[in-house]
Amino acid sequence: TVVGLVITLLNVTERVRAEENLRTRARQQAVVAQLGQRALAGLPLFTLFDEAVQLAAHTLGVEFCKILELLPDGKAMLLRAGVGWQAGLIDKAIVETGLDSQAGFTLLSDEPVIVTDLAADARFNGPLLLRNHGVVSGMSTIIRGEKRPYGIRHISSAR
Repeated sequence: TVVGLVITLLNVTERVRAEENLRTRARQQAVVAQLGQRALAGLPLFTLFDEAVQLAAHTLGVEFCKILELLPDGKAMLLRAGVGWQAGLIDKAIVETGLDSQAGFTLLSDEPVIVTDLAADARFNGPLLLRNHGVVSGMSTIIRGEKRPYGIRHISSAR
């Protein structure tokens, strides 16, 4: 005969989430280490950029990644490397750096610039490059140089 029954329920949601975060962080650190090794091996800069955008897009699970180089006059940036963009835009597409642009806004920020809804963001206008590709959200940060910023790295998603 059964005298009693004990049922134990464990909520492991937090543990599973923490383990997934740890795996994600480990993958990201492995990518950073891989790029560091490639740079130390003397890989040409633009080849390193190409690898960096490919790895970043894949590791972060985003459709678009780009590196913009600040042009000498400081008024615009050139698309130097990218993933997800229309063919033929690398080394040709120009993004303005005015105060009403995301690129200009990023150049003035010490923190990453995070956009959750590009169409609704009141801080700046999204460049034509992003709008033409249906970009909805993203993040951009400065690539520091010796005397002035080299440019901007940007990841984004159309979802």
